[in-house]
Amino acid sequence: MNSRRRILFISSWYPSAKRPIEGIFVREHARAAKLYHDVSILSLGLAENTDDKASLTENVEDGMRVFRYTQPLGAMPKVRFLRRLWQQVGIAKRVADILGGIDLIHTHTYHSGIVGVILGRRLKIPVVITEHWSGFHLGGLTRIEKFKARWAMRHAQVVVPVSEQLQQDIRLAGVRANFKIIPNPVDNSLFHYEATFKNAETNRRRIVPTPESIHTRGSIDSVSIDADLYREDKTLFAFRTATVGSLIPLKNIDVLLEALHILNSRNINLYLDIIGDGGERKRLELLSTELNISHQVHFRGTLPKAEIAKIFGVCDFYIHPSRWENLSCATAEALCAGLPVAAADIPGQRVYIDETNGILVTPNSAEALADGIQSLCAKINAYDRVKISNDTAARFGMEKVGSMLNDLYCSLLFQNKT
Repeated sequence: MNSRRRILFISSWYPSAKRPIEGIFVREHARAAKLYHDVSILSLGLAENTDDKASLTENVEDGMRVFRYTQPLGAMPKVRFLRRLWQQVGIAKRVADILGGIDLIHTHTYHSGIVGVILGRRLKIPVVITEHWSGFHLGGLTRIEKFKARWAMRHAQVVVPVSEQLQQDIRLAGVRANFKIIPNPVDNSLFHYEATFKNAETNRRRIVPTPESIHTRGSIDSVSIDADLYREDKTLFAFRTATVGSLIPLKNIDVLLEALHILNSRNINLYLDIIGDGGERKRLELLSTELNISHQVHFRGTLPKAEIAKIFGVCDFYIHPSRWENLSCATAEALCAGLPVAAADIPGQRVYIDETNGILVTPNSAEALADGIQSLCAKINAYDRVKISNDTAARFGMEKVGSMLNDLYCSLLFQNKT
């Protein structure tokens, strides 16, 4: 079955103008599926105020029709849930009609999966649920939420965790389902050695000293990433690195800042771009001042992926200290850009990292992270950046994940036909 079919993604997480990084991994799955099929998206959201009215809008984004349905919060929780669910199913059916019919529903997270399963039964078409949520591991499910997850996933044709660890955690929640692991995709046309690191070579002065010659080099101006940053009249640090993620306790950015402080005491001097925003930002900025490293840390806030790729293009390596990840998209993007990675030794990083492309360290330890970064710096020239990039793209690139989704869709559509 090679013909393009009509696939409707349904998700409560999807990027918008107000929340540009919310559910960005869902959009990447949609873009991967779009390589083989006609994909439309229904994003289900809640209004900010109880007196707001429900609304449905439509836009074309990334070559896909994106419908955004916003509904008011409602009153009592139990009534609110049932009423909201009924409205969401009705809107999903309306969107399916607008599209002239759909062949398969692909929902993201079990919340949207409930809507998808009900609509799928009504339309007699297959339903897939992709799950991303770390709450299955971190204890975020109440008894009623476990019931919802079990019901939705039991009635979907296939449940797609993005990692083996997440599949194990879902099973531990009592879910019985037909599982198939498909990872988050990486836009390897944007994050790739040829498009990022190699092209930046002409715009940078590479300083990769031996461990014995590493020394402090002053500060870099807080300016945009472009050729001007690396003009010869700029003072450079020994190494440049970055980390990407929401500024929340789970991401352990404080551990990273403490590791930089330790490395300074060893005369190993780094310049760090922190990409992302969140409730921890002020505390982390204050911590960087207290540790006397604010001159070598730049809090860049939330950036589009194209800007992140530019920053990766002038980095020597990438750091991801998070204490938990189901599957870190940022780590995969850095590897696709050809950057070796220092990361916490957790399941969501072991999927990506081995001795050929980086180093894993004991989680939640600034000392261990500093040791790992020091080891990475010492052998920075030994890493084959082209191989790192190509190997990662072969496993997690858009074409690979799109092909996996296509195989799944075609199998389910064939079974549904017969």
